[in-house]
Amino acid sequence: EQVVLTRPYHSFKLQRCPPEHYRILADPIPLFTFDWARGDIDSLAHAREMPPKPFTFSASGTFNAFALTFDLQMDDDLSGDYSGGLDNVGCHWDQPIRFLPVELRVRKGDK
Repeated sequence: EQVVLTRPYHSFKLQRCPPEHYRILADPIPLFTFDWARGDIDSLAHAREMPPKPFTFSASGTFNAFALTFDLQMDDDLSGDYSGGLDNVGCHWDQPIRFLPVELRVRKGDK
């Protein structure tokens, strides 16, 4: 079932948060990609409207929020990629944290 989020997000640096304060329950999933160099700028708006993205929980726990991160590639040189994710401790950008309207108890393997 799709969850519509109308609540605001909270800006947070999860990579600086002690790991005992949160638990990752699923692997990251890509929501969309956009090629700034070769893409049509009008298609960027369409990336905001997309079909549901199913995923499988890799751990059991209480699912109450999710973090949005990004990878930015400025050119064809893959060594210069930039991550706004948890793997980049020095990142100055926060991750938007979106809280669900209710907490859900999930088990490993749930979809």
